[in-house]
Amino acid sequence: MRKRVELRGILPAMVTPFTGDGARLDEAALAALSDRLIAAGVGGLIPCGSTGEFVSLSHAERRRVTEVVVEAARGRVPVVPQTGALTTAETIELSRHAEAAGAAAVMIVPPYYEAPPWEDIVQHYRAVSAAISCSWRAKWKLVSVMSRWKCLAMLWRWITAPTLSAMALAPQS
Repeated sequence: MRKRVELRGILPAMVTPFTGDGARLDEAALAALSDRLIAAGVGGLIPCGSTGEFVSLSHAERRRVTEVVVEAARGRVPVVPQTGALTTAETIELSRHAEAAGAAAVMIVPPYYEAPPWEDIVQHYRAVSAAISCSWRAKWKLVSVMSRWKCLAMLWRWITAPTLSAMALAPQS
């Protein structure tokens, strides 16, 4: 049974602080940032998003960022790490780790380098959904070259899929 979580309010995409020399994750600064955001009244936290430069982080760093933020949040707000990666296997591994670490849900960008066909993206999300029991959100930047109607038709097909919890849409910049 999929665990559902209702997300409300502002869930900021967090930056990922590193030490001054850039050599390692600054865990104390990340925990302090988590506390500061929670004290400011956010509805949840999103580590490892594009604001957190997830593509520049190793998988070990991404796992540790998730652990630090979940530990710092201490259940006060939901933590929803972005776990999307280049492959379905990597996305599943990061999503399972986030779930085991205590994340309330995961946010997943589609594979982003090769721009796979729509059916492959749908299969990607289905495979990830089958591998985890926590709630998940798809984050999708609308491709500017698609017609609005074609994009809406594909989104409707996807949204009506029984495993999708929610979708965050952002215009391509």
